[in-house]
Amino acid sequence: MGLLSFLFGCGSKSGPFAKVDGVWKYEDATVVGADAASFEPLSDHYAKDKNHVYYADSRRDSREYWSVKHYRVDKLDGAHAPSFTYLGHGFAKDKERAYSRGEPIHVEDVATFVAIDPSFTRDRVTGYYNRKAIAGSDGSTFERLDDHYSRDASRVYFSDMVTTDPSKYRETNVSVQVAGADRATFKVAELRYATDAKQVFHDGKILASDGAEAFEVFLFGYARTARQVWFEGKAIDADASSFAMQEGLIAEGVDARDGRGWFRGGKRVQRTPGSVGAPPPGGA
Repeated sequence: MGLLSFLFGCGSKSGPFAKVDGVWKYEDATVVGADAASFEPLSDHYAKDKNHVYYADSRRDSREYWSVKHYRVDKLDGAHAPSFTYLGHGFAKDKERAYSRGEPIHVEDVATFVAIDPSFTRDRVTGYYNRKAIAGSDGSTFERLDDHYSRDASRVYFSDMVTTDPSKYRETNVSVQVAGADRATFKVAELRYATDAKQVFHDGKILASDGAEAFEVFLFGYARTARQVWFEGKAIDADASSFAMQEGLIAEGVDARDGRGWFRGGKRVQRTPGSVGAPPPGGA
């Protein structure tokens, strides 16, 4: 009957939320106590009516081998429904609080709080990375550069999730000012590398203080300037002038070469005798 009602106009659907026979549901979970007439889905997880705000989600149980989704709908206690607004990227706010994934979070100024992406947010006071304030940042001029780098009117920042307890998969977010970076000429590259007019950076730390104009990023974590080659931000013993990637030879145990030999994962390796492909210039 519910399906027939939906097909013939007695039901409505907005993402995972659906109104069936006058009752709002989130997948197979009923939104208990909802005012059907004023109910309004705001995203795939948030909804509100004239009285309450709701957050809906799913979970899986390891005892079921993660194979079954269980849906739930929670009423957000204390949320002010008339002023509640969805900001995007899992964030929301009302006139008094900001929220992330249905939980209240601390921000300096709720009125100016906006979501930039799933990790970066800001208000007029400060920028945030994964809901933690970036110390020293100016929120009014704060901007995201990529998944890790950001900047404001005077500084550049690097942010990341750092593992604190591998056995329990615990992580904490860390943001640092990129010391010595020239904000005006700072540019992000791939694989957590970046440059300014004179320097090369990786993970927010200076790698080289000259040669930025010749900087290149390659596959698999390799990068170079005119004088140095790096792998995942660490200098390796390779000749920069003859360094080249060898993506087509990965199956043979190598991924790069210079004039003196072959590399795999940033380390020198020996090619298998008789393997296909020309030897590097100057030696096998």
